[in-house]
Amino acid sequence: MKRLLTLFCFLFGCLTAFGQIRMTVSGKAELVPDDADAISYYRQTDANDNVCAIIKVTPDNPLSSRLVLQTRGGMAPVAPPRGGSNYMDDSGEWWYWISPKVTNIMFTCDGYTPTDWIGVSLQPGKVYRLDLSVESSYTIVKQFSGAGLSGIKMTISPEEALVSYGTSLDVMINSVPVTDGYFDASLSEGKYFFKIESEFYETYTTEIAITKGMKEVEVSLKPAFGHLNLSSNPSGADVFVDGKRIGSSPIQKSDRIAAGEHTVLFRKADYYVAQLKVKVKGDGSVQEVPTAELRPQFGQVTLLCADPAATLIVTDPAGKEIFRGKSGATVRLNSQATYKLEASKPSHMAQSTGIVGQTIEGKEVDVRVDPPVPIYGGLQISSTPSRAEVYIDEAYFGTTLFAQPLLIGSHLVELRKEGYKTYTTRVLIEQDQTFSLDAKLVALPAAKTVLQPATPKKSTPQNTAPSKEKEKKERQSVAPDRISAFAGAVVGYDPVFKKATFGGMAGVGKVFGAYVKGRSDFKYVDRDDSIYYLAETASAYKQDGSFHGAIWTKSGEASVQHRWVVTAGATIRIIDFFSLYAGAGYGVMNNYWMGTAGDYVLVKDRSRQGGSFEIGGLVRFGHIGISMGVTSTNGYMDGEAGLQYYF
Repeated sequence: MKRLLTLFCFLFGCLTAFGQIRMTVSGKAELVPDDADAISYYRQTDANDNVCAIIKVTPDNPLSSRLVLQTRGGMAPVAPPRGGSNYMDDSGEWWYWISPKVTNIMFTCDGYTPTDWIGVSLQPGKVYRLDLSVESSYTIVKQFSGAGLSGIKMTISPEEALVSYGTSLDVMINSVPVTDGYFDASLSEGKYFFKIESEFYETYTTEIAITKGMKEVEVSLKPAFGHLNLSSNPSGADVFVDGKRIGSSPIQKSDRIAAGEHTVLFRKADYYVAQLKVKVKGDGSVQEVPTAELRPQFGQVTLLCADPAATLIVTDPAGKEIFRGKSGATVRLNSQATYKLEASKPSHMAQSTGIVGQTIEGKEVDVRVDPPVPIYGGLQISSTPSRAEVYIDEAYFGTTLFAQPLLIGSHLVELRKEGYKTYTTRVLIEQDQTFSLDAKLVALPAAKTVLQPATPKKSTPQNTAPSKEKEKKERQSVAPDRISAFAGAVVGYDPVFKKATFGGMAGVGKVFGAYVKGRSDFKYVDRDDSIYYLAETASAYKQDGSFHGAIWTKSGEASVQHRWVVTAGATIRIIDFFSLYAGAGYGVMNNYWMGTAGDYVLVKDRSRQGGSFEIGGLVRFGHIGISMGVTSTNGYMDGEAGLQYYF
């Protein structure tokens, strides 16, 4: 076998647009002939769009096989314009297009010893020349008579591996990926170093002497992995190994984990994170890891108040409502925050108390709040004539002259006395103030005795006019062909996100009609739309579905929600004052969590977008109407109510 004895490297850069600089390893530089054609007609770029340099190699003796260039510090050689991996012109020059980022090169050729690595400094678009001295007086390749061949047939376990071989462990001639467990190669006689690598297995190196014929070798790599049996109390925790989620506890047999020490984390909502250090043996077995005991990060709180009608509200430090209910309700609160418990009631002063999270951790406790305190004003009523009966909010309170404390707020007052029209008004009672009412009652007209003649007479026009007018109004009120239109405001409430939305509703029709409606919380969320979060996996992903590489957590109040819905549909009048409506549209119920980096990110599996469907009713009182209904957006329900005006 011939041997490449010496590589003399002359690297030439263009002094002008077409000139080249020739450099020897000793630093001596010489000019070379103009090489404009190579620059102009064979321009190539690497994968990063850098213009390639061209290296021309001139052997001083012909080569019997293809000359292969290998590189370090950059990318592999770029395919020449005519295809293949290199190009040899008619003069015997070998041309190579390589990235200017390459810092070291060497050459190999079947049947020849490889050259040493040499350093190069390349510029984009320049042409360099290398003189390769091939000495033919030495041969280490034996010539065989007949059809004798030499090589190796290797059977490998596991089947997927990377086989590299060369004249030493530092100089590998070739690397071949194996997917079926078989590696075959025709090699010249001599000694070769082999390196077999596979993920989760120890790397195997060996020296093999290749002689005449095909040498058969079996290689079985030693495992360098193990499996883990993982559990937690309580179960259902997300399990992470070195920051990568591998499933939810319990895990009977994990995927392969490389030998060595690893950090295992167990995460579950409202529990402290449990961390274990596990040393994987690397013998391929399943190791049982002690159960991770998750410490509660919450307490069970029963809310109590002496006034059962009071509404109890729990808010976090940011004022966000966590819970709303009545006395006796139980709520689970995270122990890392301090909460406010408030008892409220209309016309009463709210009372509150604090709940310190650290005092409830891991416990079941009762927290009592004082009942709301009534707030009073005064009401004084006089009437002409006096002794009229006083009814407040339809409850009897006495007779005029009347004076009594009354809860603040709006109240309906009626004065009744026989022989007089009922006096009705609404009063607004304010704290520590007395509202005075002086009412003058209107007497009813005296009853008249009408003598009826023996022969019935037709009613006079003035007697019949009221009844005809009444009949006309009744006919108008129930006429099915009467067109009516309405418009007004609507308010919705989402029990999942516990937030209100506001909007409007308008419609027109006879017995059948149409309407349109829209609601929103009018909230803008400054968010990062390039990624989204999945609560199920506790991980963030890019919009193309690839793993973002960051774990996001919901921390206390760092979450916001956004809700809007637009619908349209049909109405049908069931009776004069009552109609039904039903429609469809599109709605959004998005949940955003703030991650550890401070950005709001859409929680995709806790948000809903899509078709919305709704049904409800309209009750009309003259020109005023009340609407009530429910809306469903992709399985999430919220209710709404509105006040409409009929034209």
